[in-house]
Amino acid sequence: MLKFIRKLNSFLAALAADPRIPARDKAVLAGLCAYLASPLDLIPDFIPVIGYLDDLVVAALVLDYVFHMAPSR
Repeated sequence: MLKFIRKLNSFLAALAADPRIPARDKAVLAGLCAYLASPLDLIPDFIPVIGYLDDLVVAALVLDYVFHMAPSR
């Protein structure tokens, strides 16, 4: 799991540094990082399963958006 997190972190850093990525998409990535780091959630994390599921869904939707908007090469 730690290896995956390191790879994801380096990938997101590379996307943030890429000049071909529009500033709007970089702001979306920054917003996702802030949302995941923030203690405020749509559904509180103390609710079993559903509390963490909202974080997963938001992250999946934002990453799907960024992956589709990022240039392929």
